[in-house]
Amino acid sequence: MRDYIKAALVTLSPSFHGELVSKAHFTGRMNGAIDALNKLDQVKKSLFYGRDNNLNPEGAKTVEGLNDRVGGGGVNGANILHAIIGIATEAGELLEALRDDYNGNGHDAVNLREEVGDLFWYVAILAHEAGFTFSEAQTVNIEKLAKRYPDKFTEYHAVNRDLAAERAVLEADVTAPGVAEAFAGNADTATLGEPGGPGLEDIVPANTPLIVEQVPASGKTAVEGAAASAAVAFDHVQNVGKGYVERTTSDNAGELAKSPAARMHLLPGEKLARQPVRPEDV
Repeated sequence: MRDYIKAALVTLSPSFHGELVSKAHFTGRMNGAIDALNKLDQVKKSLFYGRDNNLNPEGAKTVEGLNDRVGGGGVNGANILHAIIGIATEAGELLEALRDDYNGNGHDAVNLREEVGDLFWYVAILAHEAGFTFSEAQTVNIEKLAKRYPDKFTEYHAVNRDLAAERAVLEADVTAPGVAEAFAGNADTATLGEPGGPGLEDIVPANTPLIVEQVPASGKTAVEGAAASAAVAFDHVQNVGKGYVERTTSDNAGELAKSPAARMHLLPGEKLARQPVRPEDV
């Protein structure tokens, strides 16, 4: 996928409900998670680096043979264990970075990039053992989110999910070019991840074809045919996105010109002194 980050931003929640979580719960649960993941990191270092962290009391049953039971035949169970436990422990290191930032010790972007790189390393090991690529995982993720959020992120759809429909997307063949690839290459047709911004279906409707004609098998004709097909698909996606932006910009302008009491929805930060009287209530 050419730009997974842009594609991901379309379904990013624009809200932050800090009023729903107390400071005590936030810090307590974050500290608890960090502590648990640090202990899991000791397990990882004992299992895969041979470090004795006193995790085997005399006479206790050990996990010898666990690697042979993970993953099934033809898969290196030790590598799967290493990858999944490593992903969890790297998440713990990211939580520690968040805690430092939260406590006023500074935002360390260099460290965040390092930890994300470490996560990629573990994900690469897991992908290799499970038989998929980064691109396939990214594509099916965006396709799944397009099924969950028909337009863009909504809190309703985040809570009320059609798990059967999402599972069908996950089980589909993601090795062939699909809608997500077209979206990722043209997602900059409008601002992403903001209320009122374009959604996946606005920029790339379902089943948008990337190849619109049968390409000859070889020679100069094949090259010219492939180029023409790609150009048609690109123009289609670009025009859909452009039309969406023009349409919503016009609609929003008329709505924003109204007073807060007359509009259908308040903007962030707006409040009404009292609810307007509707004609049907008189």
